[in-house]
Amino acid sequence: NHSSMWVRVNAAFALGEMDSQAVKAVPALTRCLDDVSHCVVRTAIDALSIIHQKSEEYMPSLGRLLKDGRPEWQTPVRCNYFTPYDQIRINAATAFTRLGNDATSQEQLLLEKLADPNGYVSGFVAEALRRIGTPKAIEGVLEYLMTRRWDDSLNKNRNF
Repeated sequence: NHSSMWVRVNAAFALGEMDSQAVKAVPALTRCLDDVSHCVVRTAIDALSIIHQKSEEYMPSLGRLLKDGRPEWQTPVRCNYFTPYDQIRINAATAFTRLGNDATSQEQLLLEKLADPNGYVSGFVAEALRRIGTPKAIEGVLEYLMTRRWDDSLNKNRNF
């Protein structure tokens, strides 16, 4: 709850480093998913997925972050193509991958996000679905892979 963004980032990071011993911090880290700072949000996502406890408390917020961005997160940072929202989606998709079978409640959203314009997001989502392992999830992954089986040089304008 500190006023400094960097204190919040470092606190979330430290809690993630504590792994499952930081389970009491899950409610506070879940609140961090609504922080105005994309840095705090990304670090809280990572910490929650590393703690890997009480995922039912933050899974809806994690799903929301995977599909809904904020206008202020749409501008690329530094000299790359990634926006803060791209980075948040990558972190959220990675978190779903870490959660594996515990992410089954978000299967439909993950299937939809296979079409994400950022290839890193769709790649992590595919792995999350593979780890969920239901017939529907596996079928979605196979369809995703089938559409990408052709020569990459045929689609040179794709950013990711």
